[in-house]
Amino acid sequence: MQKCIESLADLDEVNDEGVAYYDDLIDELLDNGITPVVTLYHWDLPYYLHDSNLGWLNTAEAPGWFEKYARVCFELFGDRVSRQMLTVTGLDVLF
Repeated sequence: MQKCIESLADLDEVNDEGVAYYDDLIDELLDNGITPVVTLYHWDLPYYLHDSNLGWLNTAEAPGWFEKYARVCFELFGDRVSRQMLTVTGLDVLF
């Protein structure tokens, strides 16, 4: 769902095209009797955050970026994806 946000470092900017994409997708799923399951993070951290800001290694800022991003997604889509919004997948590979 990262295409909903222009920049994770400055979450005041929402990508209207990205939001419209997910709005349409969620609505289409629901219209066809499919319960949407959303994963907020699945190995898709924007490259600029990884390259210039150390990505998840930036322990001072990365949790705040993710919290803001998750909050935006819940506000935008939580009315239709109220039970199945997962935060992170794939961390089992790290351990």
